[in-house]
Amino acid sequence: MGYWQIKSRRLLSSGFAIFWLHATIGAATAQNVPEVLRQAPRIYEVAPSATAKTTVATTFDPECPVCKDAREEIKRISNLYSDVEFYLILVHPNERVKASAREYVEGLRCQLVLDNGVTKLLGAKVMPEAFVFNDKGEVVYSGAIDDYFYKLGRRRAKITHRYVEDAIKALAEGKKPVTARVEPIGCYIER
Repeated sequence: MGYWQIKSRRLLSSGFAIFWLHATIGAATAQNVPEVLRQAPRIYEVAPSATAKTTVATTFDPECPVCKDAREEIKRISNLYSDVEFYLILVHPNERVKASAREYVEGLRCQLVLDNGVTKLLGAKVMPEAFVFNDKGEVVYSGAIDDYFYKLGRRRAKITHRYVEDAIKALAEGKKPVTARVEPIGCYIER
């Protein structure tokens, strides 16, 4: 069975007959992931930033306890940086999860998109896992949003390092982020 036959069978069996979108992703490279995100099926949408040069994408599932705890930090960052495009990628989009996701994103300035293969393209392994892209579509930071969790199930009293925010600030100053990767802690993405 060929590549496209396998991919189209998976899409049809999952209930998302969007072959054209998956064909786009199959040919995608890391350089055009923000464009793939812009084309992804949306559950919740806010007006995109006209001046956005930076894109932040975060994998999530509203039923994951680590994602639940990350909500306030995502809200703070997305509301603080209005010139950054934010995407939450819903990894397991069944109907119950979609309903929970709509509640999760209320008050957040972000696009809620279905995982259209972009998590696999990015190599995401856990939720939440953040990816910060520069204006060329290159990943300049990936990993943990912050250091609130230092081990699965173990939290700090307060956040001491805000990795995504540091990457956004560095890009705004025309610099490369000091930290390119911090291993994320969260719920594993089942493939």
